[in-house]
Amino acid sequence: MRKADKEREKEQKKESTLSFFLLFLSLFLGVGASIKKVLLVFRHMGVLVYNEPTYYYHQRHLLIPTVISFWCKYQKRILDTLKGKEVVLAGDGLHDSMGHSAKYGTYTIFCCTVGLIIHIVLVQVSDITLVNLY
Repeated sequence: MRKADKEREKEQKKESTLSFFLLFLSLFLGVGASIKKVLLVFRHMGVLVYNEPTYYYHQRHLLIPTVISFWCKYQKRILDTLKGKEVVLAGDGLHDSMGHSAKYGTYTIFCCTVGLIIHIVLVQVSDITLVNLY
């Protein structure tokens, strides 16, 4: 095998490993699984895995910026299609889960006209002033 072929094969293996690694990271970010528990299960299975601080480092520097970038582009595309049109919007807030204290809340704005979520806001509940409209 020529040296150039070996280098290309080595580079492809690196890219393949990185792709798997990023999919692996995004899976746990997407489902909200406890990375500590997931890594423990893998260790019990004898799978070689990295440590928890490495996961959080990659999450902070790779995954979250990618998700934010994608969301901003996606949201801009939706809003551009709605520009100048009459729309019907609906909103909802969620501040609590059964058995958990409500430290954070999520507000979601849904565009009924196109059937898509157009905005999401995560807020700390202590920063919200609720007004009784009745």
